[in-house]
Amino acid sequence: MDERMKEYISDTLRHREKEALKTVVSAIYFMDSSDYLVALWEAANNLLDGIIPEGANNDFICDIYDYLKDEL
Repeated sequence: MDERMKEYISDTLRHREKEALKTVVSAIYFMDSSDYLVALWEAANNLLDGIIPEGANNDFICDIYDYLKDEL
């Protein structure tokens, strides 16, 4: 996760949005392949205003979760 993403989370998202994002990224991490997984990725991308990079994977999701854990 780059500095731009960290700044966006810290400076733009309100507390409730950060909580929602943390919930979504937790669900993505633990979800096996399913139709819901696509919806969860879309929800995360919407919360982050479309700045999730192409090819983001579970390592990226873990980075966001770890960052949010410290942020909240």
